[in-house]
Amino acid sequence: MNAKIRLVLSVLTLACVASVFAGNDLAEMREKIEQAHVVKALDTFHGFDRIVFDFDGHDAWVVCPKGESRPGKPWTWTMQWAEAFVPRTNVPQMLNDGFHHVTIDTFSHRMDEEGLKVSAAFQKFLVDELGFAPKAYLIGMSWGGFFSVRYTVNYPGNVAKIYLDAPLLSFVDFQLINDIGPWDGKMPEEGWGASPEMPLNMAEKLAATKIPMLLLYGGVDAVVPPARNCEPFAERFKAGGGDITVVKRGLYAHHPHGVEVDETTIKDFFLGDGQFSCARPIPRPALAARLAEGPEIIGIVHWGLNTYTDREWGFGDEDPAMLIPAKFDANQIVGACKAGGIGGLVVVAKHHDGFCLWPTKTTDYNITKTPFWRGTGNGEQGRDYVKEMEQACRRAGLKFGVYCSPWDRNNAHYGTVKYVTDVFQQQLRELLSGNYGEIFEMWFDGANGGDGYYGGAREKRKIPDGYYRYGTETFAMVRGLQPNVCIFNEMDEADFRFGGNEMGLVDSDSRSTIGHYDGVWDHYKLIANVGAADGTTFHPIEADFPLRKGWFYHESERGTTKSAAYLTKLYLSSVGNAATMNIGIAPNKDGLLDADDVKALSGFKTLKDALFAHEVKTGGAQSSATVGEPFNVIVMREDISKGEQVDEWKFVADGKAILRGKSIGIKRIRVLETPCAAKLCEVRVLKNGGAFQDVSFKLYRADPELVRLVLSATTESGETDTAKWMTAEQ
Repeated sequence: MNAKIRLVLSVLTLACVASVFAGNDLAEMREKIEQAHVVKALDTFHGFDRIVFDFDGHDAWVVCPKGESRPGKPWTWTMQWAEAFVPRTNVPQMLNDGFHHVTIDTFSHRMDEEGLKVSAAFQKFLVDELGFAPKAYLIGMSWGGFFSVRYTVNYPGNVAKIYLDAPLLSFVDFQLINDIGPWDGKMPEEGWGASPEMPLNMAEKLAATKIPMLLLYGGVDAVVPPARNCEPFAERFKAGGGDITVVKRGLYAHHPHGVEVDETTIKDFFLGDGQFSCARPIPRPALAARLAEGPEIIGIVHWGLNTYTDREWGFGDEDPAMLIPAKFDANQIVGACKAGGIGGLVVVAKHHDGFCLWPTKTTDYNITKTPFWRGTGNGEQGRDYVKEMEQACRRAGLKFGVYCSPWDRNNAHYGTVKYVTDVFQQQLRELLSGNYGEIFEMWFDGANGGDGYYGGAREKRKIPDGYYRYGTETFAMVRGLQPNVCIFNEMDEADFRFGGNEMGLVDSDSRSTIGHYDGVWDHYKLIANVGAADGTTFHPIEADFPLRKGWFYHESERGTTKSAAYLTKLYLSSVGNAATMNIGIAPNKDGLLDADDVKALSGFKTLKDALFAHEVKTGGAQSSATVGEPFNVIVMREDISKGEQVDEWKFVADGKAILRGKSIGIKRIRVLETPCAAKLCEVRVLKNGGAFQDVSFKLYRADPELVRLVLSATTESGETDTAKWMTAEQ
């Protein structure tokens, strides 16, 4: 069919095509184009209307969205190979979102001076005559990357964002060096490596424009070797202060370009905030350091008058004379926790009964009124429980934290301003001002009043919202006294949040980000265990639960200590879902940790360590690797320096997805019931928040019998099977 007949048929079918996609601007586009250029064809491009036309001797086309265009008419521009890997570049998704899409064939120029002029004139036409947005979203695959960088450096005001994919950035070691068009014969004496015309040597200039960039490339690309192109370019771009996200597909070659068809990495980048800075909350510096250094398993120690009254919550009128442990040994308690893999302890310095386990000056209801303080006749005068626990932690290498209950059922001033300023906040100052060293965590719960002794009033007291001044005053005071402390509470200004249950259970897709806490627990509890991708604070879960049935020791609860296997299962539920694990420790009336508890903690560490004892060697990049032996434990991590960005992922083994999920975040652990013998594994991020950081993973091979034991464990599980596994010859 000759060109004239094809053109006539195209014109005749215009009305029909336009009627199919009613509401788009195809007819308007065609009319404006025809005023200056010859329309060569009207057809479709992956289901969208396309106008093919001649632009000053170069084939060009414009693709229209099916419905109305986005306000301002934003547009993407594939600078070369516009028909290649289209579904993998997210172009169809962008068209569905109201973007236009264009290209012009300038390959013969290879973006030399003439190519730059033609491309700039093409953009001027799109903007001035078709009403497109002033700045383009560039897509540069291979040679297209060469074009994109050179064009942007010469016309920075014309570009909004750049997505480069396996871009050619230097002719050094270029596999197709014999096909460089007008550049042939123009190599300077010092070689292409020093040529200022090479995009690699434009990295600093491009970075100075502050135009955001997404760079994807394959780790084994032989056509444009990463060591000569993407890797030095990214380093120089970053050094120049540029805004760049790099995604290295370790085992990919030059092809295929783009991402999996169900991923939205490129679209999310283009639709992200203007400077491609972090649009999602990040952890506060103290929390970031804590997450990087640990501990990921901590404990909270409940011991006091409740231990002797057999209560969980004291009323506030209990007699301090009851606190008379026969064998109190902080080293035994702390040592058992360390043997259980616990890295830090939060010690309850005051519970709701108001009794202070240190010699406070704020109330007479404190440890100085107990036999414990007076000692046992061996010269142990002035025993400070909080101090002894703190010193034992330091000796054992554990971090030390405190909990001071805001609710005080003993104090007569509770419910007044005086209680907050002169009692509660002053107690915090005593605990945090240095006498007990560095505090790694300060615990604040939601205890908000009720009935109590209250200095003899014996009544019920209700407090107003904001009574403890957490967000407005108290937390700032705490951080002023302890700059490295992390705070546990639901308020936005805290670091760790309550997960909505005291069973250590965390949703498999739980996120560290969560929305605003409005003070209404009925609202917050709906999202406490799950979090939210659009959350306003980085506020991970601290999954707390008691080792026994209750938080305090009760003789009647003997036999309720959670099994080592079940503790390991809770580790997978908490730490394995981006939370911190917090085990409730309850010393007995003698001031020691019961033998059952000591055994369970020790067994827990043994089982947990065994799960990760044998790391499977892999080769490749962070998110993809070759595997040399079967595995059944997978540990994935996300770089959270730009917040939690992963919104959907799948773990692919030899081309088959064996796991799927939404969030990765701090850490995500998955245990397979049956070992996988795949040779090639990859974590593929399907959706992200627009500032995607590459994820990493490690693989382990654990004893299948151990895996079965842990995954089948329940709160009622005894130690029989665990003991058999632990004592069997491994």
